[in-house]
Amino acid sequence: MAGNHVLPALGSQQDLGLTPRQLRPGRVRDLFPAETTTANLLYGIRETGFVNNARVVPERTADDGGPATGGPTDVFGLKPKSDLTLVPVTYPLATIAHIMYVHRQTLADEPRMRGLIDRDMTDGVKMKEDEQILWGDGTGDNLTGLMNTSGIQTYTGASTDPRTAQIRRAMTRAILAYFIPTGVVMHPLDWEDLELETDGNGAYRLAVNVAVGGEQRVWRMRIVDTPAMQEGRYLLGVFGMGAKLYDREAVNIQVSTENRDMFERNAVTIRAEERLGFVVDRPESFVAGTFTTPA
Repeated sequence: MAGNHVLPALGSQQDLGLTPRQLRPGRVRDLFPAETTTANLLYGIRETGFVNNARVVPERTADDGGPATGGPTDVFGLKPKSDLTLVPVTYPLATIAHIMYVHRQTLADEPRMRGLIDRDMTDGVKMKEDEQILWGDGTGDNLTGLMNTSGIQTYTGASTDPRTAQIRRAMTRAILAYFIPTGVVMHPLDWEDLELETDGNGAYRLAVNVAVGGEQRVWRMRIVDTPAMQEGRYLLGVFGMGAKLYDREAVNIQVSTENRDMFERNAVTIRAEERLGFVVDRPESFVAGTFTTPA
């Protein structure tokens, strides 16, 4: 019950209650459109290579492939062959959950306690979800996060470029793979550096965001700043196309006394849980970048 207050016998007192902490800003899932599934296993096909040998083909050539002679030995032009490589990929669903024990009388005596517990337990699940989407190692029941997915591109900025230019050059890597990035995930301290970046005249380069509180964007891409991303690193790509997030069970809270001897002890178990799958269809549409401090 958080301890006891010692109150004076005379005078009046005011209960200020508890000011809840703010929820962690910036969710990686905010970059994904909402999608659901009823399956317990996701699978698909990933393209890992495409060799394009298309070219202009003459109607006729000489028998040896040279220019046509107009004689009876000419043959029709032979079309070149391109190659496409596909591999099957499976994506298991992961369950993220935790529990908390609380006495039934505590919940009955202080109604605010249940809301506080539910709020923090839900937030705890979502924090771990961010880590799984970015850094899951794919072992056991863990998701394979984007930063650990084979095939994503990498880019390390040059010290001759400001941080905004480094992001723009990383963006080009995805564009050269024929994908237009839609979002960037970075650490809040790195986003601070970007917003405080100035030009040669001392003017803020991202002044629109500072002046009018506009949506956090850089180079037309939406920004999610979250401590789940390592400082000095960032990830940009086509969220919702190159990678997709599927909810099997949204975050939910359940209460039960049917756990060991909880009923006899007048206690309850509160569980927060979600179940989700993460699919990376086109890893080449993502670029994992590393900032280099501008000279």
